[in-house]
Formats: sequence, C-alpha cells, structure tokens
Amino acid sequence: MSTPKEIDIINGRFTDREAQEILLNIFSTKIQFHELKNLRSLEQTGKQDNVAKKRIPELRMGIDELLRIVAEAKKNNQILTIHSTITVSIVDK
Repeated sequence: MSTPKEIDIINGRFTDREAQEILLNIFSTKIQFHELKNLRSLEQTGKQDNVAKKRIPELRMGIDELLRIVAEAKKNNQILTIHSTITVSIVDK
C-alpha cells in the first residue's frame, strides 16, 4: 500500500453557471462510467454490476442536490465556492 496522495481537482469561486457546468460534467461522466460498467457486466456475465446499479441513483440524487444549491445561489445573486480533493492510494488486489 502506498501513502495516500491528495490532488486538488477544483479550487475556486464560480458563478452559478460555471459551477453547474463543472459539476454536472463530473456527475455525468461518473454516471456514464457506471452505466457502461453495468452494460459490460450484463454482456459478459448476464448479471448486473451491483456496485454500478447502486451508484447510479446515488449520483442522480447528487445532481438533484447540486441543482438546488445552484438555484439558491442564482436566486440570491451569489457565487459558489467549490473545493474538491481526490485522495489516491495504491493497494493490493
């Protein structure tokens, strides 16, 4: 196992439009990843990928929450501060 490494992915202040664009792209990419993973599992094994099946609705709920936050910022003529760090470690299989 390696020492975890932290990588800043988002760190700044954004308009409602910018924040929505950045974050929806991340969520959409993750949903597409899990949909493809599930499809591959169905094609190869005839079974759904349980992790992907569970994760897709969680990500969609995250989008709903994100849209509520962005709408509130827009309504109040405010900006959004976003900080996102990814922690990466190498581990044994």
